[in-house]
Amino acid sequence: MTYEEIFTAYKEIKKEYPNIVSHLLEKASRESENERQTLYGDLHDWLRDLYGTQYDSSAREIIVRNLISDYVIYNPECLTKSYLVIQESNVDGEILINVVPCASLEIAKRVLRDEKNTILKESHHFSNLSEDDMEYIDMEETDTSFYINDNTDDYYEDIKIVEKYIVL
Repeated sequence: MTYEEIFTAYKEIKKEYPNIVSHLLEKASRESENERQTLYGDLHDWLRDLYGTQYDSSAREIIVRNLISDYVIYNPECLTKSYLVIQESNVDGEILINVVPCASLEIAKRVLRDEKNTILKESHHFSNLSEDDMEYIDMEETDTSFYINDNTDDYYEDIKIVEKYIVL
């Protein structure tokens, strides 16, 4: 294939699948460490699976690099902005902190939602609360935070999404 043919193929793929890079990034964020590969590898695999032998490895290489470059050019915050899901837990007086860096606000909201659900459904202290228990529980929630506190014991969960810029 000539470079012009490859570039035409890239433009057609970009038009047909405009969100493929963000889709693969989001998919990778849900995978475990041993399942996850690089975005570069995911795009190569996706092209090979979708188009078979229509594009040889050097054509796929050019298409993948262009797709990634295009994503970075039009989403410059992907290189500098992150969203931290910060969870502070008070477990019988012991303060525990967990921080999960996320590439987008949408992913951070999903992490917050999943952790909130785990607290309310599976945690030792806050799961299966009765109506009577709720009288002693303070709970506040926004789309970027969740707080629950037991006024009768030394337990609380405080989760917030904080936007930060990566220092370059």
